[in-house]
Amino acid sequence: MVAVLAGCVAVASAPNPVDSCLGNLRKIGVGLLVYAEANDGWIPPYRTNDDTTFITKRKAKAEPLKWKESLKSIGGVPEAAFWCEEAKKLGPMVAVFGDDYRFTNYSTRHFLGAVGRGDRAISELISTEGFVTLNLSQVIHPRDGYASDITYYEHPVDQRAYRTAHGDSTTLLCFDGSVMYVPNDFDTDVRKDWRKPPKPKDETAR
Repeated sequence: MVAVLAGCVAVASAPNPVDSCLGNLRKIGVGLLVYAEANDGWIPPYRTNDDTTFITKRKAKAEPLKWKESLKSIGGVPEAAFWCEEAKKLGPMVAVFGDDYRFTNYSTRHFLGAVGRGDRAISELISTEGFVTLNLSQVIHPRDGYASDITYYEHPVDQRAYRTAHGDSTTLLCFDGSVMYVPNDFDTDVRKDWRKPPKPKDETAR
């Protein structure tokens, strides 16, 4: 009986991989806001895709992980916060978006919703080096995504099939520093709902 109870305690106290990831992204989110505070609202330049930009298709030449290094040096984010234990178990993977598994298990994203819909809104923010330079004051929807788990192809033949370390869902860090766990399909009605800014308290009370 003692052995059985001990086993139950071990299972109950085992850390939840998703909670661990959300904890990592919270640290990155704090670092993002600290960095922005020190730089008049500007956040570290980041890529919108792995080696080309989402809109211009220009090559992102140097410093692909500039966002990570900036958040470490100025935002105070520890190296360990950029690594998901579940993703480590997967070994080398081919990323769909963002950065390389060799350097981090989290990726900066290219959500158009954050700065308003339309290619022009995001293309105007892309530098000649292929990086997005964004000020938090330009973010229309702060609950859109800044960083998340790296997504990878599960089946090389079918490039529509992709996963994260957590399967069909992903941990997500928003521009306001909040974190959430959402489906990989970011074009669903679910996304349209959770990206809405929270209602003012006086409206909620009515």
